[in-house]
Amino acid sequence: MSGEPGTDVAVDGADATRRRGLLERSLTTRFGLRLHMSLMLAAAFSVGFMSNFIMLRAGLSALLLRWILAYCIGYLVLFVAMRFWLAYVGVRPFSRGSGGSALDAGDGYTGPIAWPSGGRSSGGGAFRGGGGRFGGGGASGGFDGKSVAASVGSHGGSKGLGIGDIFGGDDSGKLLLLIAVVVAILAAFGGGIVFLVVSAPHLLVDVAFGAAITSGMAPAAKRVAVAPQWEGSVWHATWKPAVVMLVVLIVCALVFHHFFPGMRTLGEAFTALH
Repeated sequence: MSGEPGTDVAVDGADATRRRGLLERSLTTRFGLRLHMSLMLAAAFSVGFMSNFIMLRAGLSALLLRWILAYCIGYLVLFVAMRFWLAYVGVRPFSRGSGGSALDAGDGYTGPIAWPSGGRSSGGGAFRGGGGRFGGGGASGGFDGKSVAASVGSHGGSKGLGIGDIFGGDDSGKLLLLIAVVVAILAAFGGGIVFLVVSAPHLLVDVAFGAAITSGMAPAAKRVAVAPQWEGSVWHATWKPAVVMLVVLIVCALVFHHFFPGMRTLGEAFTALH
């Protein structure tokens, strides 16, 4: 039957599905994938925030450019963290000589996936991840400012606000607009973080399986479709929340620049309205 058109593809497709299922069960039972994702995102946000601070200290006053650069730096940190994560779980070690294959190579492969020691299971494996603990992590908020609550409290006795006040230059209206900018950024990034953390078991398994295929660990499944490199797997798993967060960040930066020209940070704008 192997000589019939389409037979090999059907077999390979079933084999790929089976292997992905084995991989998912192994990763989800051995590792806390949501915790891993949370740590990677925390590192990404931290690096992005610090990048924004360093660029500000270095004299880059353009808020829009600074936020975009800080965001991109944070997102790159997520890719680096994912690479360390793939090595840590044993899917794609840094050195071929560090162990065998997590998805044992060979078209005649019929056995279960073997996994490295470590994690929450004591089982051994053909793979020894070349990486250690990671410190990377997703996209960065990259904005700065002083306490919003303190500024709001100091304006507790302001008169009634309206749309006309905001666009007419009234300080109370501008304060409301500034708070809206902060809330929009926090909502976008908070939603993105929640989505990535909640979806971590599925997203990280997709990344791991894509990396396993492209590294030659699953040659039988490799004929099913041309999978992207591990970087492509990370992008495919994260691009939707990443794009939403970036768009919100850009829109908020443009609004801030329009109503607070010359201001370098959110903190400066709050101070000016104090």
